[in-house]
Amino acid sequence: MHIRRPIPFLALILVLSGILTAPALAQSGAEQIWLPMVTLQPQMIDLGTLGGSTSRANAINDFNWIVGESATSDGRSYAVLWTPQNGLVNLGTVWGSSSYAEDISNQGYVVGYNLADMGRTHAFLWKPDTGMQDLGSLDGRSSEAYAINDQSQIVGRSSTRFGSRAFLWTPQTGMQDLGTLDGDYSQANDINEHGTIVGETQVEYGVYHAFLWTPQTGMQDLGTLGSSSSEAIAINDHNQVVGVVRVGIDTRRIFFWSEATGIFDLADRGCVLDRVADINNAGQIVGFSRDPDGMIHAILCTPDGRSTELGSLSGHDSAAIGINNHGTIVGFSYLTPRDIYTDRATLWAR
Repeated sequence: MHIRRPIPFLALILVLSGILTAPALAQSGAEQIWLPMVTLQPQMIDLGTLGGSTSRANAINDFNWIVGESATSDGRSYAVLWTPQNGLVNLGTVWGSSSYAEDISNQGYVVGYNLADMGRTHAFLWKPDTGMQDLGSLDGRSSEAYAINDQSQIVGRSSTRFGSRAFLWTPQTGMQDLGTLDGDYSQANDINEHGTIVGETQVEYGVYHAFLWTPQTGMQDLGTLGSSSSEAIAINDHNQVVGVVRVGIDTRRIFFWSEATGIFDLADRGCVLDRVADINNAGQIVGFSRDPDGMIHAILCTPDGRSTELGSLSGHDSAAIGINNHGTIVGFSYLTPRDIYTDRATLWAR
């Protein structure tokens, strides 16, 4: 059963219906990485919870529908959907005791995974008219869905008898193993409207590389900036990819890749992040950076080379996780200093 929790509904409607729909999406050329953008002070909205103390927002579509997860008063976490019409809705579970929503399409279709005892997970697809569907797995054990496009193509990872594998699921073919470049592991993190998929794959024991996959060419190694390991996190419809290169245990560099430019360090273009989460069709990138005191800050990088700190609900830690094609951003803020039990789903709107 879907449970709706009252939130500051009037404020949410005003923001989502008015402020968020004003900007028109800038059009990029065949290969234009940096696009100008006017940076305004974002307005922050607390999206509330299902009655517990925590919530997180993971993705937002172009109609400002937002998905993530929230705790209930009994401490369980459930996939949730925020819309201007209905506020906060519990999507429930179809398998296991908890659920987590990772992405949403412009049709309002939601993907994520259910969690049961012993850490087993099952990928799901949720639709407004039919509810939640278990997508199964490649071997009947565990799977997680991380992204969906407007053709209802879904990607994630699933267990197999050979190890964990990146998958592509479609309504016509079901779940397909995308394989690896070598070794036993791969994971698909994102898919664009052309069906191009990015993620990471094992290339030798203990070494993982970012990949790009298409039906025509299969899996392509995107490189590592001279390091040993990398992972592609997100891709837009211009096949521009952002990801992370691991340099040692605690050090990471954030990369940009396109067919025209190849791979390069985003810090060289003015975008300094410790983690990258998403890129939209205007080339706007979100993630977070960490200051010398260990506090994390939600960051927006714009294609003109500027990095903007987005702030937080209470002046404490925050992270930006998703951005839509209108530049509206979602993520989370801590309500008390560095307390993971007070993180709150946050909307940054202009």
